[in-house]
Amino acid sequence: MQGHSTNMPNWHPTWHPINPFVHHGSNKPKEQEIEIKRTYEDLTKAFSYPEGSKNAHLEFITFRNLRKVIDRDRLRKLLQNNKWYKEAELDHIYTNFLRIIGVLIIAQWPEWESFHRIFLDPKDPVGRPTRGDNHLPFIDVSFLEPPTSRRLFELDQYIFCPIVIEENSHNIIGNSQRRLPFLNSTPVGGGASGTVTKVEVERYQIRYTAGQAGGEPNTKVSTSLHRHPSPKLNILL
Repeated sequence: MQGHSTNMPNWHPTWHPINPFVHHGSNKPKEQEIEIKRTYEDLTKAFSYPEGSKNAHLEFITFRNLRKVIDRDRLRKLLQNNKWYKEAELDHIYTNFLRIIGVLIIAQWPEWESFHRIFLDPKDPVGRPTRGDNHLPFIDVSFLEPPTSRRLFELDQYIFCPIVIEENSHNIIGNSQRRLPFLNSTPVGGGASGTVTKVEVERYQIRYTAGQAGGEPNTKVSTSLHRHPSPKLNILL
């Protein structure tokens, strides 16, 4: 996989044994801290890792697995102790901000009382969120507070938005940080048009566009051919 260093340092601090956010003076209820820590652990267990990539920071989580880790009941436990929380907004948050919730947990964000103001309040002229899941990955994260969390959010957001491959696609990958959902790869040939690699694609990361499976994802790990004359992505299923 191109565009990623294999010698990147581990950018995450060790989870603090007393306060998981290393954020002294926080008034966060203990039960909320415990739930966030448990969710952090469950998310990392649900990550997919391309073969040989655990030290290269190419891990990703599919949206399906994210929803298995954080269902609506867990989301309520994560958020309900914040002063801004309203039960009527739970479904809106679950539908439009679940990936962002995941990023913030992995980044060990300490300012959950600011979540509504930073993410839910900004809207476009017709009332749609302007900092929702469908805006990931963010190029500019200067809106995030505190400033010390910005770099972690900037890096960790890519875990939660792996590329979903369209059948027979000729997609251009404009951001080299975006993660392809490949579990392993084996070169099988090449030529003037580029290198061809046989890859295994994680479940639910291919969207078929034709035939009986049109519009449906792959429900099991699928083998495909990947031609990559950089920066194009050409999937031959």
